Amino acid sequence: MKYRIDICERAVFKLTLDLRQPFYPLLCRFPNFLSILKTLLLLHVINHCHEQYFIIGTLAASWTYVGSEDNSTIIYGEKVILRLEEHPDYSLVVQYKNGETVNYELGKIQSNDEGGQSSSRVIDEFVASIVRARSERNKIHCPCRRGRSISFIKSEVPGMNKLRIGLIGVGGIATTRHIPTLLKLADRVTIVAVSDIDANRASSVAAAFNIPKAYQNYEEMFHEIDAVFISTPNKFHAEITIAAMTAGLHVFCEKPMALTSAECEAMVSASKQAGKILSIGYHYRFMKEPKGAKRIMASGAVGNPLVVRVQAIRRRKVPGWGVFTNKELQGGGSLIDYGCHLLDLSLWLIGHPEPVEVMGTAYNALSRSPGQVNQWGSFNPDTFEVDDHVTAYIKFAGGTSLLLETSWSNNIKEDVIENVSISGEKGGLDVFPLTVNYAKEGMLFNSEAAWIPGEEDPSLPQAENFINACQGLEEQLVKPEEAWKVSAIIEKIYESTNLGTSVRF
Repeated sequence: MKYRIDICERAVFKLTLDLRQPFYPLLCRFPNFLSILKTLLLLHVINHCHEQYFIIGTLAASWTYVGSEDNSTIIYGEKVILRLEEHPDYSLVVQYKNGETVNYELGKIQSNDEGGQSSSRVIDEFVASIVRARSERNKIHCPCRRGRSISFIKSEVPGMNKLRIGLIGVGGIATTRHIPTLLKLADRVTIVAVSDIDANRASSVAAAFNIPKAYQNYEEMFHEIDAVFISTPNKFHAEITIAAMTAGLHVFCEKPMALTSAECEAMVSASKQAGKILSIGYHYRFMKEPKGAKRIMASGAVGNPLVVRVQAIRRRKVPGWGVFTNKELQGGGSLIDYGCHLLDLSLWLIGHPEPVEVMGTAYNALSRSPGQVNQWGSFNPDTFEVDDHVTAYIKFAGGTSLLLETSWSNNIKEDVIENVSISGEKGGLDVFPLTVNYAKEGMLFNSEAAWIPGEEDPSLPQAENFINACQGLEEQLVKPEEAWKVSAIIEKIYESTNLGTSVRF
């Protein structure tokens, strides 16, 4: 007898073996909750599950933590918390962010093996088949006792073919981050072509990374690809994004989204009209500490945020290469290039409240002074025309306020200061290092995370999220409307600087 089930039309299988725990959690990414129930109920039906193994799927979002508490296995997701209780009668408890819980009784899952086949070996074979399926994109076969078997079938649909990628602008960020990261995901994507206004640069990068084609005119490659990565000077972000969207392509655009709020609005409109994914490269959201901080904020441990302090400060590190100090091409300096990352991160953590009023001041006296001492290359102080230090005070609807300081070049003791600090009604939170500060039983506590799961390099999860979003498998983490809000605040900070007074939205 053979059981057969279509888990979902666009299933992508991802295996994680967590050897720190006394079990092997198997994470299979499915885009809906019904798939989770199908999988677990299927284990009940085939009646062969070993007590140390189980299978579980995800709810259209990356799982952020897997652990165990007492006799339960806990999986913390961005949408829900799943608890598989390992009692004689297994049950699955789904806990939503609003505190609502749903309990699914799965019945007893026996671990005996009447057919004489080792349960451990059966599951090991199943694990091996999932590893093979990861690369072969074919069915997953699980042999069961009494000669029964079950197959998980992944339908071959166009959306599951390799995503064909092109890159526009092949400067440092493309060659040190995006191209190497995409090459690590060769089972999911193919880099078809690169384009750069410098034709020789495009050709040399294509040759260095064994990329088939190089173009000077980026539109010439649009018919060959499904998505583009845009890493050009900021001035061209909107123009190229809209052209790519009009051609029916998904777009990953480096930060900042654009120079003005009006350009951002046009990009969002083009994305909606084309029905394609537009994601912006705010990679700090994919770091381990911020992802942990997001879970803490969602738990209610901090409570309603009152005051947010954002610092993105470097000691004498003006980028002395590229066009970073060219105001026409970049639109600004330290704020639009560096501070935007931590500003975006802070807004994400506090739930993107609506800004009401901004007071900002931009400086560049330090970088315009003679006798420069700079750690990141050289530049001409006489022609330096962007900001190297910016401060701002931002008020939001609901009463939350944010204090921002960002700098490329600052006379501070430390080499770099990066942090988002949130003071709430119940507690406080610092992102770097991840710490929760609170009062309890008449005492004050600082609780620092000893271990945080996740990738050390945020480039890989950022690229995976974009690819999954393009293929309809996952919700994009950085939505264009959120990046638009960051650019709108930056625009108002510069406006406030020029006017010498606060400005309202």
